[in-house]
Amino acid sequence: MSWSRTQLLAAAIAAAALAATLGYLALRWPTAEELRQARGDSPPAVEAGVPLAAAVAQLRRAAAEQEEELAQAESAMLSTLPPDFQAATLSEAAALASIQIAALRQLAARTRAAIPAQLPLAEGLAADPAQRHLQLFQLLLLREALTLCLEAGIDRIFSLRLQPAQPAADQAYAVVALELEGEASWSAISAALGDLLSSPRLSLQALSLGPPRQGRLPWRATLALLCQRQPEWQLAPAPSAAPGGSRLRRLGGQP
Repeated sequence: MSWSRTQLLAAAIAAAALAATLGYLALRWPTAEELRQARGDSPPAVEAGVPLAAAVAQLRRAAAEQEEELAQAESAMLSTLPPDFQAATLSEAAALASIQIAALRQLAARTRAAIPAQLPLAEGLAADPAQRHLQLFQLLLLREALTLCLEAGIDRIFSLRLQPAQPAADQAYAVVALELEGEASWSAISAALGDLLSSPRLSLQALSLGPPRQGRLPWRATLALLCQRQPEWQLAPAPSAAPGGSRLRRLGGQP
């Protein structure tokens, strides 16, 4: 087959155009828009900004909800005097203390546990109604704490010391605390800690364990309950909490 001069020239021009096109495509990187169109994607949506006033209102609502939840949690932890701890007069309160202490001694005898001969509040309660009201909360703490320990299997308690009541950091609540010291097996201590976790009233403020001696551990613990603070108790003001303090500090625990 023979080509005319005109045909050869047309073929050369077509080949040059094709080569130029291929070279351009090889050297040119596709744009993001071209890739998006090739994939069939839709253009990204532009997200509208939140107005400042709406954002501030939203943050305030969230803060108010958190404060409400914290107040509910604190209210759930508050201890009130049960019906059998209502005593209007000094004689009624003294009789109540005598009954509760006698019951604790009977429980110690049944569990074969050694407890101090002299228990707190056994010598009597205050004549002042306000201080006597506070002592009823201390008596409740003594009953709850000692019962928990004895029923968990702790069989030796050397001392029981009521601590001065302290207001919580926000001044609205009072923390009533009892320090206990004794000796027990690890299984009994572990059982007591487990019971403490499910206690509706008691909380653990401090715990220390000594080196084991013949399979037994010396221990010291401070148990506490939280109650509504009464102005007539005249408690010393608590140290102010730093901003952003922990909930544990707010409720009277160690930081």
